[in-house]
Amino acid sequence: MSTDCLNKLPSRLNTAHHRDGLFANIRRGPRYREDFVNVTRGLNNNTVSFNLHYRIYNPSHLHSSDSPPLLVVHGGPSLPSDYLYPLAHQLPKTRSIIFYDQLGCGKSTNCNHDDEKL
Repeated sequence: MSTDCLNKLPSRLNTAHHRDGLFANIRRGPRYREDFVNVTRGLNNNTVSFNLHYRIYNPSHLHSSDSPPLLVVHGGPSLPSDYLYPLAHQLPKTRSIIFYDQLGCGKSTNCNHDDEKL
């Protein structure tokens, strides 16, 4: 690129500063933590364990008294919660947002067990 072309660029694009460069305005998504919680169903010796997958955006605000967490429940049947993750980018970063996959959906345990045993 010639120097004439550089002079015609808007001043915000013509910067070479580390913090003020072209990537300074990229919006980073909220932080999240994901894991599984183990759930046991049944009575006495007829118990079955399942793993429910969850993802918490803005986990540092989970115990905030100013803004309680928001629990997002996905549609179904067998539709995982990942299609709703973009909602976390639209909501305030001062609130925790909890997504989870119901049994048999997404990353949660697929329950193909006989219901009479439970």
